[in-house]
Amino acid sequence: MTGNGRTEIQQRLQIIQVNLARAYKAIQSLCNFQHDEKIDISLVQEPYTLKNKVIGFPIKHKIVMCNIEPKTAIIVHTENISVFPVHVQPKLVAVKVNTGNREILLRNCYCPPNEGINCEISEIERIIQTFSCEEILIAGDFNSKE
Repeated sequence: MTGNGRTEIQQRLQIIQVNLARAYKAIQSLCNFQHDEKIDISLVQEPYTLKNKVIGFPIKHKIVMCNIEPKTAIIVHTENISVFPVHVQPKLVAVKVNTGNREILLRNCYCPPNEGINCEISEIERIIQTFSCEEILIAGDFNSKE
């Protein structure tokens, strides 16, 4: 038991964020890294796609992405993690993940360098207000300029 009276052990999640630059070799490298380092969840921007599908990951991995020109995806590699999509757009994906003893809101986005970021910030705020969760992780490639 810890000093705060907790008896349950919180599962530590291994999460990575990476821009794959639309390269198939980058997906292959991520798959190898994910396997070697036991990464549970990947938050990716600019994934390699074929016919609007992110490809290159094992079929057992859960991929949440928009089916029209996806610029972001959340890939859950670990089988015992449940994933519930809450917002899916080409440049923004938000999910709730449940590990059995914790629930986390993950939000992943891609801001192209030639577009503004205000729209994305407003959407982040809306998602946080709409979907209550104790733990929230916001990640992405925010290379946008204002």
